[in-house]
Amino acid sequence: MVFVEVSLVGGLPVIVVVGEVAQRGEGEDVVRTAISAQIAQRPPAVVIDLRQATFMGSAGLRMLVRSHADAEQAGTRLAIVADQCAALCPLAVTRVDGVLHVHRNVFEAIAAAQLGSRPMAWPEDDA
Repeated sequence: MVFVEVSLVGGLPVIVVVGEVAQRGEGEDVVRTAISAQIAQRPPAVVIDLRQATFMGSAGLRMLVRSHADAEQAGTRLAIVADQCAALCPLAVTRVDGVLHVHRNVFEAIAAAQLGSRPMAWPEDDA
């Protein structure tokens, strides 16, 4: 099951995703509907906070890529916030993190959106 909560931070919509975006259907639809509604308002950016997502399946990844394309077409930047493996690992393994604007926290995402820049590369662990 998945829940979303939408709030404004720094004048930009932030969609917090809580739970599993696991398969095509209800979970994906809830998140996609929230993202689409915000993109339709044509803000400078929409932030999707995945820090409370417990699982990200292939349907969720496809939904994020589609939302990214929809946002670009609308002239809106889509910024993703993720700081744990449930979201980061699927994004990295599929290399979707090279397409999306992925940040470690909401404030970094908002700052990058306001500056129109991509996130800085995260240092690799040498361990």
